[in-house]
Amino acid sequence: MADVPGIFLIEKEAFSNPAEKFDRRRIRYLIRRPGSIVMVAYRGGEVLGWVAALPRRRLRTRWGRIYAVAVHRSARGRGLGERLMRVAMRRLESLGVSYISLEVRTTNRAAIRLYRKLGFGEGRKIADYYGHGRDAVRMMRDGRT
Repeated sequence: MADVPGIFLIEKEAFSNPAEKFDRRRIRYLIRRPGSIVMVAYRGGEVLGWVAALPRRRLRTRWGRIYAVAVHRSARGRGLGERLMRVAMRRLESLGVSYISLEVRTTNRAAIRLYRKLGFGEGRKIADYYGHGRDAVRMMRDGRT
């Protein structure tokens, strides 16, 4: 729980759209939620980035969802987002997931490039996912690769 203020600060500065950023309550919920995978990157005691992943089960299929990932402006461009994603994906894969999904704003080209680099393919577009006129694309990755 000690990381909530740092995570919230990153969310606040990383996302201008309220529909994209997590509030303190949602962050605390993710940390407490049984089965959630929440990881934080630090430098000098300061939270520089975080990722949240959710293992899921549908009938006999295990799958995972990258629910949140954000990096503080001061740490961007250094590969921290990629490292956080890779650790979360390995953790999900260690739980036997057969695929991993995430949603990303269609205009977030940098994130889409990163996710493609990590083996995610683009799926369907989701209209107004982040609010009116703010579409998302669902991306998927085979979790066994």
